[in-house]
Amino acid sequence: MKRILSLFILVVSFTVSAQVDLFPTEADGAKDLQITADRFEADQKTGWTTATGNVKMRSGDNMLTADKVRLNQATGDVEAEGKVVLARGTLGDWRGDKLEYNYKTGKGLSSAGVLNTGDFHFVSESVTRKENGTVVIKNAKITTCTNHMDHWHWSMSVDTVNLRENDYASLYGAVPRLFGVPFAYLPYWYRDLNAHYGLRLTPAYRSRWGASLLGAYVWNLYDQPRGDNYIDAKTHADLYYKRGVGVGQDFNWDLGGFGKGQLGTYWISDQDPHYDKYEDGNWTSPVDRDRYIFTAKHEVDLSPRDQLWARGSYLSDTDVRREFMERDYRSESQSINHVAYEHREHSWLVGSTVSGPLNDYYGGVSKLPEGYANIMPQNLGWKFYYESTTRAGYYNRKPQEYEDAWDPRYRYRPGYWYDYDAARVDTQHFIKRPVAVTEGLTITPRAGWRGTAYDDAETAPDAADPHKTRSIFELGTEVSAKAVADYTTIRHTFNPYLDYAFLTDPAGAKDGTLYSFDRIDQAYEWREMFGQDGIYAPHEYHGIRTGLRNIFQDLNKKERTPIFDWDVYGAYVFENGTDRWKYRNTNILPADENYETDDRDTGFRLLGTHAAWSPAKDFTTGGTFEYDPKNEKLAYGDIYGQYTLDRVRFSLGCLTRDSEVYDYYWRGDQEDAVVYGNFVHTLSDQWSWSVYSRGNCDRGEMEEVGGYIQYKLDCLTFHLYGSYLPEFDRADGTEFKSDYRIGFTMWLNAAPQEPEERWKRW
Repeated sequence: MKRILSLFILVVSFTVSAQVDLFPTEADGAKDLQITADRFEADQKTGWTTATGNVKMRSGDNMLTADKVRLNQATGDVEAEGKVVLARGTLGDWRGDKLEYNYKTGKGLSSAGVLNTGDFHFVSESVTRKENGTVVIKNAKITTCTNHMDHWHWSMSVDTVNLRENDYASLYGAVPRLFGVPFAYLPYWYRDLNAHYGLRLTPAYRSRWGASLLGAYVWNLYDQPRGDNYIDAKTHADLYYKRGVGVGQDFNWDLGGFGKGQLGTYWISDQDPHYDKYEDGNWTSPVDRDRYIFTAKHEVDLSPRDQLWARGSYLSDTDVRREFMERDYRSESQSINHVAYEHREHSWLVGSTVSGPLNDYYGGVSKLPEGYANIMPQNLGWKFYYESTTRAGYYNRKPQEYEDAWDPRYRYRPGYWYDYDAARVDTQHFIKRPVAVTEGLTITPRAGWRGTAYDDAETAPDAADPHKTRSIFELGTEVSAKAVADYTTIRHTFNPYLDYAFLTDPAGAKDGTLYSFDRIDQAYEWREMFGQDGIYAPHEYHGIRTGLRNIFQDLNKKERTPIFDWDVYGAYVFENGTDRWKYRNTNILPADENYETDDRDTGFRLLGTHAAWSPAKDFTTGGTFEYDPKNEKLAYGDIYGQYTLDRVRFSLGCLTRDSEVYDYYWRGDQEDAVVYGNFVHTLSDQWSWSVYSRGNCDRGEMEEVGGYIQYKLDCLTFHLYGSYLPEFDRADGTEFKSDYRIGFTMWLNAAPQEPEERWKRW
């Protein structure tokens, strides 16, 4: 609708001669105007020129056709009669019997006619354009449907419509109809034509909610003239048959140099807050009837080299997001809270972070605060390069604590041992010397030292005072080769690589155990024990990780993205220090245990491959597999694929892992296997359907199944969707109830659904 009534800007200025040429005014800025007709008559006294019979007036993409056109060059008046069509290229057209227009003042008036612009069609009694550019349409019917007027699928009858191109539309006395049946009356309605504002209503059913109506109204608070800055607001009002009423207010902004962000609030008076709670339950916080969610996020570039960002959430209880905002819960099951600042230069950067859980029932590591400084590789001369990373802060680690847990074993998650705090300083320094042996072959030896100091540590029973420092020296060499060959339309890049590393046994902490807070102190994943991500875990290590990568590119494609990328890699350990995590549920080495134990993880510890194949836009597949030779098992696997064939699109994937994780003095297994799939079938231009499913192969359980049926008319789309989550037993033996969901949405094809409508609740 933002293009409405550009149609009325057609300047007509011309001189009459043997061949009539039309010239635009300076105000219009259009190209030369031309007019053709069967005959012309000019009245020198009145200044009127009359063209009759197949009249055509053209100016660039602008075209006016009629049976008769009268023009007055002195006054700027234009009168057109008989089968009048005013068209402006792709912007649309107006069709009627009579049009009056003044190209000097901009005023215009038309008789009854049909206005088409974009996807919208107006059938009106009259259209008037004022000098200020406002267009007034009287007694109009509006639709986006393309079939006959008597069979429009939807329409809206309006007493008066006021329009400003690229600005706004206001309606008075509007009655919307669906298949001819009126369903509302709007005495007044306003919409900004530059943004996606308006009302959203979604009827839904969910086992936990009952019949529900989710409503949101999106409106604008501020728009910068001729700029991209804005402040939008979304007001929520949701009715849940079983649970009560939920209301909320969101704000979204982009203020240019002042940054962009979001602020969200949601509150519900829950009539059945314990619906999804089980008798004698665990792993949940106390729940009251008044439940709420507060979220905030903002980021700003203070200068081209300074950035500040912050985000946080505060919740009434552990389950409110899962029950009422599941989309947000799936992407952020535990709130992420931090305030961070960073300053960057070409050769160094510094920053600071304050982060951690805001709610007591969430566990994790709080940085209170942490500062860091990185020095990028610097040339010291003779091609020696120096780089370093230093971090210092105060860290507080605590478990998730559930006061209402009926079983003491589940009060702390993952355990009471998780509760400790300490100040820590960690610094790491490297010197590297790249050597280009031949073209495409580079050897980069390195030497480094890492030192860590704590103000506290876990003390051994017989130790007078624990060591609170850790010192690790590292020697290593990286070898990388690269060869490129072109075969007609295919480019092949051959890239073998190898990294050798020797880390000394950490000096210190032998009379106790140093606390673990993050990657500086521990390994989160099994593969990180072998430096697979380029960062070696902080323990004695001697080994090689090596691989061979092949990349194939299509030279006919401008983007040159790989059509096939295949990497085969592995890790061989010559010597691995004492397994500090093998003592489960005790953080101190037993008195009779030899510290230099022979239980070392040596030999091939990792064999892996990663491949991605995308020969065409409609087909993509790939996967990663990592095998643990010592334990003779697949430690990690991830395979996926997506294929589109005519009217069918499907995607499949499977993610599995069976390996250990290491944390402080605790060692645990992470074992899981999830398979998922999605199938979409477009039966015709009108009908389509889809089904998806997700299951757990390790437990042999289906986790979720759902889908939709969609019917599309020329102007409307109807979307019915649903899903089912079966009941399952939690790890503590309690039961999670099954959940059915059904929802229905409808939208105009002229205003399709946005991919991530934030007003949606699930």
